[in-house]
Amino acid sequence: MVSRAVNRLDNTVRGRRKRGGQLLDVFCNVIGYAVCDRGVRHPLYCGLQGRLLEVNRRLAWHTSGVPKG
Repeated sequence: MVSRAVNRLDNTVRGRRKRGGQLLDVFCNVIGYAVCDRGVRHPLYCGLQGRLLEVNRRLAWHTSGVPKG
């Protein structure tokens, strides 16, 4: 399980077997947030058990200006 202190952008995997991927459990890990046009932030949960291998850095958005809700 990944704690809130872990930055998913800093995750690195290596090797042919992709060692170093972060374990994700069903509905336990929030993998991101979606902000609707009203400005409400909705959590996106992992839908199945697996490993996080890569994060698209262009989609990462710093939440400094995002309302809490």
